[in-house]
Amino acid sequence: TGNADEEEKKYRERIEKILGRDPEDVPPLRTKPLPRTAKHELTMPDGGDIQNPRWSRDGKSIVFAHRVPDADGVLHFDLYRWDFARLTRITRLADVRDADFVDDDTMIAVHSAYGVTQLVNVELGSGRVQARGGSRADARDDTDAEVSSRALARDPLRDTAIERVVASPRVSASGRIAYVAHHDARWTLFVDDQPIALPGDAATPAWLSNDELLVTVFERGFAELYRVSGTTASPITRTGGGAFEPAPSNDGRVFFMSLEPDGYVVRVLDKIADAPPSPILEASLVPTIPPVAASVAPFESEAVAASKPYGIGRQESAWFASVNVAPQQQAVEAGLRFGDVVGRLDTLLIASFAREDAPEGIALASAWRGWPVELHAHAFHIDDDNGGELRAIYSRRLPQSRVTFEAGASDDLVFGSAAFATFQRFGTSRIDETIRIDADDEHWRAIAAASFKAGSLQIGARYQHDDGANVALGGLPSSILPRSAYAHRVLDPALPVAIMSGDEYDGWRIETSVPGLPLTAFYQRHDFGAASLTLAGAELVLHSAPNPIVKVPGLDLTLGAAHILDAPLKGETKFWMGMRWRP
Repeated sequence: TGNADEEEKKYRERIEKILGRDPEDVPPLRTKPLPRTAKHELTMPDGGDIQNPRWSRDGKSIVFAHRVPDADGVLHFDLYRWDFARLTRITRLADVRDADFVDDDTMIAVHSAYGVTQLVNVELGSGRVQARGGSRADARDDTDAEVSSRALARDPLRDTAIERVVASPRVSASGRIAYVAHHDARWTLFVDDQPIALPGDAATPAWLSNDELLVTVFERGFAELYRVSGTTASPITRTGGGAFEPAPSNDGRVFFMSLEPDGYVVRVLDKIADAPPSPILEASLVPTIPPVAASVAPFESEAVAASKPYGIGRQESAWFASVNVAPQQQAVEAGLRFGDVVGRLDTLLIASFAREDAPEGIALASAWRGWPVELHAHAFHIDDDNGGELRAIYSRRLPQSRVTFEAGASDDLVFGSAAFATFQRFGTSRIDETIRIDADDEHWRAIAAASFKAGSLQIGARYQHDDGANVALGGLPSSILPRSAYAHRVLDPALPVAIMSGDEYDGWRIETSVPGLPLTAFYQRHDFGAASLTLAGAELVLHSAPNPIVKVPGLDLTLGAAHILDAPLKGETKFWMGMRWRP
């Protein structure tokens, strides 16, 4: 909050340099504060948001909320403490945010889970979360913070319910608590659990002293700061762009946010004084503000239908089609997707009409995601051959990594795999690493990949080694064949099926993004020891997860061209487009 002396000096030097080149020029009119040089910066290692930062009482650290994924990838708000030298996680999967200090060891925060919000106490040392007011959820000491979070949601505090939302708890120096709550279609300010009448909706309270508050009041389309003393309130701002989130300073100034045509800016009041009356708000008619609704329909809990087991949900259907075109492979695929809106059970019925080396036939593939372990089944008929595959997938998320285990069997293989993926952030840059091991009763495969991304630039490298049964090179995957059908194949859409084969394979690939285009330029080498093949080209790759709410299955899309640099296809340029559907 000190003076921007260094920034002012650089600004004056810049203006003097401009006027030195053209003495008759007019210096620019400054409309906003100068950008300040940051003394400390924090970017979370796993990326994502940083919300509701609050200074500690001694001003030596900041507590904020950050969303962290659980083992299923669901994001939960947790509290973190940053003292500029180290970052400490306070809670674990506790669904708490918007915290303020009660004392050096305790904070008050908003717990929000399953549509229910309530005020809770958080112990900084242990991360323990307790409901306020002595409810039955009080004094929970679960080691699993996720279980504690669910218990708090099932046992709400006093009259806290799904139709009542609490936010922005703020604690005075003497321990008085102010917060806002939404009920009956309006936001109300509460001080020590007692409502305070205001001319509009209240938001973001801040204590001036033990007896006075500043609060944002939204009234008839305008947002201004009000000073609240006891049960009286008076405005202290009249702005054109609104005034939000007051932050009183110890020297008597008040910082607040304001909205301008170019976005939000930070503004400051040197002293607090009552604002003059607003001629607009006192007029009998404000043409640009819509009328307030005469009444709001109350929430009737009795109107909510009784719950019942979801099961497989309501199965809905949709059709899809695709085309696969590659060297010596041509196929048209069409099918039906059956599934529920959350994707618990997905089923695909697919037919392929093919020429040359592309498989032709029909397949039925299904995925069940109602348990922690996903189950996949795939049955197919191609030409005069029938087959099937059963596969189980178990995946768990960590803040900066993911582990996946798969196992299953087909007609002639028993297989399993393990994969580990992680990433690191360095400012605006990111590095991703992946390791995967696949094995079956005849063959094993190891894959290691890494990529670096900074802005629009991305560079990646990949190495693959296969050892065991005869491994064939080339071709596109088909939607009617399960993944295990390609266990002994090294897929490359630029090459015909089985153009090379051998018992041992090494592959290297280097790729980079093409600036301004959604393409990746690559250099690929396939090595079978006695023979090798190299190609270079450009490719567009898309991997989309199933989107059950719009009835779309998962899709792997590749589109590109490559120039082959070695025999037997040296000098030839190949084009391809491949689409593979999956439940």
